[in-house]
Amino acid sequence: MGHTARGYRTGVAGLLLLVVVVALGVWLGGARQSREARQQVAANERGASAMLRVIAAAEEEFRAGDHDRNGVQDYWTRDVAGLCRFGGPGRPGALQHLPTDLAAADGAQAGCTPRNGYCFKAIPLADKAGFAFCAYPADYDRSGKWTFVLNEKRQFYRVDTGGEPIRRWAPDPTWLVLD
Repeated sequence: MGHTARGYRTGVAGLLLLVVVVALGVWLGGARQSREARQQVAANERGASAMLRVIAAAEEEFRAGDHDRNGVQDYWTRDVAGLCRFGGPGRPGALQHLPTDLAAADGAQAGCTPRNGYCFKAIPLADKAGFAFCAYPADYDRSGKWTFVLNEKRQFYRVDTGGEPIRRWAPDPTWLVLD
């Protein structure tokens, strides 16, 4: 009987060791995936911020060159896709800063195709003398958490909107000002 009990205990100990090893492997694998997911989200957020700066540079170029030929040095305030229509490599006088796939990431368009996990949208302003655009995560908490906003004064904001675009220009204390 002692021999059988010892074998049973050895078997149980081995089984427990196996369970611990498997659980540790799952935990470490999940931690690695979680770290990789966080790194991807951070990269998406950096990319969205950088793309807003590209939009702002294109807006300055648009204004300086009167690209809509209305005789007024103004900004394009309607939509991202519309601004992109004035861009294009190789087109004389075209806005050179805008990447070709940015128009597809316009959140105002049906069938928006996010660019690096983010959609972009023009924010309506009461004062037509400026512009504001936001970048918001296409899949909140998976592609990004923060919504970013940039205006013609190069004021850059970060706010958690739960993945929703900014619908109107109304900065409040929840909008963190970034450099």
